[in-house]
Amino acid sequence: MNDDSRAVRTPLARALPQVVRLLAGDAEELHAYLACQDVRPCPSVADLVAFLGRKDAATFALRKPQIAAVASAALENASAHLQWIFFEARDARLAGGLIRELASFGRTANAALLYARVAQGSGAQALLRRHGFEEDAREREIIAGRPRTVVGLVKVMSAL
Repeated sequence: MNDDSRAVRTPLARALPQVVRLLAGDAEELHAYLACQDVRPCPSVADLVAFLGRKDAATFALRKPQIAAVASAALENASAHLQWIFFEARDARLAGGLIRELASFGRTANAALLYARVAQGSGAQALLRRHGFEEDAREREIIAGRPRTVVGLVKVMSAL
């Protein structure tokens, strides 16, 4: 994927859902999307500008034409860690494109693993399992004031 994904397109092409890499100029739109997803604490626009500008991180969005789903990862040692993923159940098939782009980002950076921590039973867990992630760990945590089980999922990059 190249960063010129916002090139001029025909009206039909703009209407079709597409996966694009978000850049620092997309921070305000991403902030609004995350706030609507009830992310707490929601990253500030300034924090998102900084994150989207990092060379060791990538954020991809499903545009329809506004952001309809988003996934982000950052490199840490020899792995790419999924930072967040949000999508509606009706977009789960299309959200798979976000996972493929994050995997490509990780492979390009020579990461050995793509790792995620998600709530057990969540749509994110189901999506990641469909894309070949396997359970690595399970822990009890307090999330939004309630006890939940968090599942660590891992995908070996050579298997992507």
